[in-house]
Amino acid sequence: MKKIVLLFVIVWGTTVSGQMFIKNGVKSFLGQKAPDIVVEEWFGQKPEFDGKFILLEFWAVKCHPCREAIPHLNALYNRFKSEVAFVSMCPDNREKIEKMRIPVYGEGGGVERWEKPEIEYPVAIDTLERTRKAFELRFIPYAVVIDPSGIVRWEGMPVQLTAEVMERLLLDEKNLKESLAKNQENKKKKSYKK
Repeated sequence: MKKIVLLFVIVWGTTVSGQMFIKNGVKSFLGQKAPDIVVEEWFGQKPEFDGKFILLEFWAVKCHPCREAIPHLNALYNRFKSEVAFVSMCPDNREKIEKMRIPVYGEGGGVERWEKPEIEYPVAIDTLERTRKAFELRFIPYAVVIDPSGIVRWEGMPVQLTAEVMERLLLDEKNLKESLAKNQENKKKKSYKK
C-alpha cells in the first residue's frame, strides 16, 4: 500500500510541477501562453490577427475525420470571421491540398461520389510541422482557440467547438475588457479626488 501511495505522489508531483496535464493524449495548454504559429505558405488569404481570437486547427489531407470537419469549420468561419482569425494548419503541400477530394454520401449511407471540398477559411502550410510539434500533438484533427493576448482558452476536436462555445468565449473576453476599463476609470476618479 505504501508503494502505491508513494508512486501516486511521485507521478502527481511530477505532473503538477512539469505542467504536463495530459488530456486525451495531448499536452494541455489551456490557460497558458500558446506556442508560436509558424507558417511556410498560405493557401488562400492570410488572416488579420490584430486584436482577434485565433482558431488554430490542425489537419492533414489523408485524415478522414479532418476532411469531415471542413463543413463544420466553414460554418464557424462564416459566422465568426469578423471576430476570429481562422488558421487551418496542414503539413501537406499546396499540390496535395488542391488534389484532395471528400466523399459525398447518398441516402443509403454509401459514398455516392467524391468531390473537391470548398475550404472557405485560410489554410496555413507547414510541411515541417513546427507548430504541431510545439503543441506536442500526437493526433489530428485538433483545434485550439487563442485569445487576443495569446492565451489558449479552448482546446479539443474541431467538431466539438460549437457556435455557442465560440460565442461564450467572445462574450467572456468582452466582459473582461469592460471590467478592466471600468476598473481603470474608477482608479482615475479616485486619483482626482485626492
